[in-house]
Amino acid sequence: MIDYWQPREKAISKLGSGIVEVIDGTRSPTVGERVSALLGSIPIGLHTNLMERGLQDEASEVWSIENRADRIALVLLAPPETVLSLVNLDAPAFEERQATLNTVLCAQFGLPEVIATSYSRSLLTKIGKGPSWVESIRLR
Repeated sequence: MIDYWQPREKAISKLGSGIVEVIDGTRSPTVGERVSALLGSIPIGLHTNLMERGLQDEASEVWSIENRADRIALVLLAPPETVLSLVNLDAPAFEERQATLNTVLCAQFGLPEVIATSYSRSLLTKIGKGPSWVESIRLR
């Protein structure tokens, strides 16, 4: 959705339905379309096959897209507001807060421990309950 459909819809809404032929690779863009796309920061090239794993630069783009998809999946599977409403995060130590959150993520949302640990750290950091600077030094 984010890496294919949204850019496609943006290009169509900004450049018109004729740009579909360019996006689909059935014709090359006109000079006017290229200029409009460039000025509007609208990608109009062919869609990248994300299943291909080739050159290093392509791989880093693919992994960036994969990571974004993983984050979206976590939010859909375990919505932050719902998860955080189920736990008491008043523990003074980060490790205790994270353990509490991990338990809920694993038991109620079915996340594997390693994924729960990463997601709980991210959630706690976003709400200002991540590790203190002293704890972050100790955690390394």
